[in-house]
Amino acid sequence: MTFKVYSIVPVKGTLLGKSRLLSVLSDNIRRKLVILMFKDVITSLKESKFLSGIIVVSPDDKILNLSRKYGCIAIKEKPKSLGLNRAVKLGVNAAIARHADAVLIVSADVPLVTREDIDYIISIGYDLSKNQPYMIIAPSKDGGTNILMLSLPSSFTFKYGFHSCKKHLAEAIKLGLKTIIVYNERISLDLDKKEDIEFIIKSCTDKETVKFLRSVL
Repeated sequence: MTFKVYSIVPVKGTLLGKSRLLSVLSDNIRRKLVILMFKDVITSLKESKFLSGIIVVSPDDKILNLSRKYGCIAIKEKPKSLGLNRAVKLGVNAAIARHADAVLIVSADVPLVTREDIDYIISIGYDLSKNQPYMIIAPSKDGGTNILMLSLPSSFTFKYGFHSCKKHLAEAIKLGLKTIIVYNERISLDLDKKEDIEFIIKSCTDKETVKFLRSVL
């Protein structure tokens, strides 16, 4: 496949991640969880047959050092984060500098995502790229955006935050992008609530995140 795609993984950091689970998990467990989810996501991306590279954007040196060990491109975000949209834009700029045809933006907290999920979305992008600019989006179950693939170049303005899926769809319509929505239970789970933890513990997978949660809960 002569199609250059870079994945972008923005990560808040081990101290800031999973704040919605403060009432359920201790600080130490949440820090460990952020690392393990990140490892699971990166492992699936590394296994992809189609990615040209992975760009990690984070203010957290531990995350960035781990990224380099996995062979990722690590971009240091300012300690006082300017927000997820800014982090994603930094990643997109790095992909553009490497002459990418498209970017695949993946949340760092979708630990159940598989290589097959990643390659399926990229293959859709490859087919669409022959005819028109496009956006492919895989929403979270609460209306967020867990994976977004975008053809380049693009003047797309990212709208991460509350109900971002709906906002990203509106942005794609405004720009006249061919849009595909991918519904996938593994991708839609982003581990923000107690019910998410219960679901992931029962999942039939050997992901590190799952094994860890089973061991501590």
